[in-house]
Amino acid sequence: MDGTIAAVICQKPKIQGGKTRSLLFAYLTTEELPEKEHNYVAMDIRIR
Repeated sequence: MDGTIAAVICQKPKIQGGKTRSLLFAYLTTEELPEKEHNYVAMDIRIR
C-alpha cells in the first residue's frame, strides 16, 4: 500500500436524512407509525 485510498463506503446521507425527517414529520403531525421497525438504506462499497 502506498497510502492511497483503495475503497470508499457510500452511505447516502441525503437519503438517510430525508427518510428520517419524513418518518418523524408523519409521526408528529398524524401520529402515524412507520410500517417497519427498521428502515434500511442501500450502502455501496466502491473499490478502485
